[in-house]
Amino acid sequence: MQPYQNWIIEEDDHVARLSLNRSRFGDNLDSETLYELGDISEMLQSRADIWSIVVQSKGKHFSTGFDPELIRSKLSDSEASIRDLITSHHRCLNLFENIEKPTIAAVRGFCIGGGILLALCCDLRVASERTVFSLSEIRLGIPILWGTHRLVRVVGAARAKQMILLGDRFRARQAKEYGLVHQVVRDEDLDSAVDVLVSKLSKSPPRTLGYAKRLINKSSDPTIGGTEELELDAITELRSSPDVSEAISCYFEGRIPQYTGE
Repeated sequence: MQPYQNWIIEEDDHVARLSLNRSRFGDNLDSETLYELGDISEMLQSRADIWSIVVQSKGKHFSTGFDPELIRSKLSDSEASIRDLITSHHRCLNLFENIEKPTIAAVRGFCIGGGILLALCCDLRVASERTVFSLSEIRLGIPILWGTHRLVRVVGAARAKQMILLGDRFRARQAKEYGLVHQVVRDEDLDSAVDVLVSKLSKSPPRTLGYAKRLINKSSDPTIGGTEELELDAITELRSSPDVSEAISCYFEGRIPQYTGE
C-alpha cells in the first residue's frame, strides 16, 4: 500500500483503520493532509475487501482543526486562487464522506474546528468522556470552511448558531446531548467501543450497507453545493477585511484584538 506522509493505514479482517499522523503539528489539518485523504478515500472505495473504516489519530488529539498558518498565508492570494484551494478541500472531504462503506470516528483529546467537520463526515462517532470540542474559527475572523451543512444537518440550525457564533468549548457529554456524537465512553474503553460497532456492522452485507449509506446521504443533503458556494463567497470577501487581519494577527501574537467593524 502507498505510504502517506500524514496518515497511517492499518488493515485487519476487512477493517481499515485510518490514523491521522500529525502529532508533531498538534494534530492539525493542512492542504496536503486533505489531499491525501481524498486519494485514500478513492482507494478505499475501490477495495471490495474493505468493509468498514475507522478514523482516529496517532497523537493525543483527534484533530485540533485546520492549520491557521494556511489562512494567514493565503489572505493576499487572488480570489480565484482561494476559491480553487477551498474547493479542492471540499472535494476531498466529500470523497471521504461518500465512501460507500460505514465509517466510524474514534474521538479523543481535542476535536476542534475542522476536526469536528472531519468527524461529521463519519457515519458513527464515539468519543472519550475527556474529549473537548469547539468550533473556534470565528475567533480567526472566518466562518466554517469545510461544510457548514454537515453541522446543521446533525445538530440543527439553532444549535449550529450557538456553536459557531460563540465558539465556546464543550465536553463530550454535551456533544452527545447536541447529537454531535452517538456514544460517550471512558477514555480507556474507546477502542473497545469502536470494535463493538465494527463487529455489529460486519453482521450485515457490505454492499447493502453501502447502498443504505448512499440513500441516506442523498436524502439528507439536497443542497450541499449551495452551502459550499456560500462558504467560498464568505472567505473571498472576508479576506480583505481589516478585522480578519487583526483576528489572525492576534491569534499568532497572543494579544487581545481591537476590532473596527470593517
